[in-house]
Amino acid sequence: MAGKLMASRFTRTLGGLLAEFGFVRAGRKPLFHCWSPAGDAVLVEAQPTFTPRRGAVGYFLNVGLVVGPMWESTKRRLGLPADELPDSSVLFRFRRVDIPGRGDADLWEVTEKSLPSVTSLLRQALEEQLPGHLRMLDREATAAQADEIFKATGWQYRAWILADQGPSEELNELLDQAKADGWRASQLDPIREWAQNRESPS
Repeated sequence: MAGKLMASRFTRTLGGLLAEFGFVRAGRKPLFHCWSPAGDAVLVEAQPTFTPRRGAVGYFLNVGLVVGPMWESTKRRLGLPADELPDSSVLFRFRRVDIPGRGDADLWEVTEKSLPSVTSLLRQALEEQLPGHLRMLDREATAAQADEIFKATGWQYRAWILADQGPSEELNELLDQAKADGWRASQLDPIREWAQNRESPS
């Protein structure tokens, strides 16, 4: 019971901090989204994990980008409800919120006694690390830097954004090049289908 209470307090604290950045909690799940008008989202998910510390609860804080058309296509393909919200399994770019001053440490452990100090660290971490993720909600700027941000899958981000505008010669050339580079049809066909189902730009 004490663990459940501590977990509830931590997720409420996290939700309060994230609300300052425009995030909204997805029901009762420890899952938070900040949506752009275009339908993309930055997602933060508190993933419970084991910690040997007595009286503590442990979390990884997963964070990353949900590309709107990619998620909508996935929902249709899997037959998910229209109002289904994405979780970290569909992130286009997956990262974890690191603990400030502790290198790559990303396991957040919290007890009743440590909650105030953890909250302070968490606020610092979000202020330092979230802005870079939130900037990715600007499609034009992100597409221009896609290869730098996403490395090998930069083309895929650009393709989904182009597909959301309907069929185009630029999209065809991009997908043809991806096919020549060895990307599978299972990765290319959903993009083509999404473009075909959108109205062509006027």
